[in-house]
Amino acid sequence: MLTQDEFFLIIREQKYILDTITLGGFMKNNFELHFVDESYDFYNLTLDILKSGSIEIKHTIQKRAKTAIPILRLDVNAYHTNPLLEEDLINFPIDEKLLNLMKRYNGYNFKKETHLHCYIENFNDKWAFPPEEFGLICNNEFHENIKNFCTKFNIEATIRNEGLF
Repeated sequence: MLTQDEFFLIIREQKYILDTITLGGFMKNNFELHFVDESYDFYNLTLDILKSGSIEIKHTIQKRAKTAIPILRLDVNAYHTNPLLEEDLINFPIDEKLLNLMKRYNGYNFKKETHLHCYIENFNDKWAFPPEEFGLICNNEFHENIKNFCTKFNIEATIRNEGLF
């Protein structure tokens, strides 16, 4: 499990991808993330890019069992319903800004809307919010969404667009 402080650290710290992200055709869809400060590399992060338009950062806790904790996931034009806050109040962590977002989007139903799942301690990735709440600009251009996601969450990446898939 991650603490909320670890989530914020993972998001805040500068990261990079060694490979080039090539969009189109038979693209590779998962990339190892490395921290500029190598002392954080034990988090074993990957960036997954799916043809559905989803972009996700995961923390792998056991590679052999393929056990991972989702850190952030951008879903484009997708469905999701947030849990009801009252049900989960018992184990409440929380950072004040996240708590206010959770209150505002309590039980919210995203209907073919772009939304950002983010890790919240004791909730994993059950909660999603409009990406604009985090200053993330999204549109229907997959290439731009990847570029904006990487920039916003401190991931240095070379992205090459070789056409639509």
